[in-house]
Amino acid sequence: MTKLFILGGILLLLLVILSITKRTILGFQNPGSEVIICKASWCGHCKTAMPEFQKLVSASPVKLKDGSEVTIRMLDSDADSAAIQALNIRGFPTILVRSGPNAKPEEYSGPRTYDGVMGFLNSI
Repeated sequence: MTKLFILGGILLLLLVILSITKRTILGFQNPGSEVIICKASWCGHCKTAMPEFQKLVSASPVKLKDGSEVTIRMLDSDADSAAIQALNIRGFPTILVRSGPNAKPEEYSGPRTYDGVMGFLNSI
């Protein structure tokens, strides 16, 4: 009876692991996916786009149509200078998209608007 109980527990654990792995591989869950908005307070383009950036950050985490979630955060060139430097940011505003915690961030080159970024996220 004890052996049956242990085997049942192992089987249940394997099913849970398989389910989590399947969702991750299929893209339904991608922990650590994020959009990073890098801005500078002195930049005219950033000042113009700030209402759109704030709308994006306020919507975070964003649930996409495939069920995955993306975190949106904003970095400031003064307050977050070490992070900006580590990301090798050369100009402002720069929007990066990272598909997972260990993935290299890719630069987003579309419109710096809520609709533009959301449309891009839902298209991938």
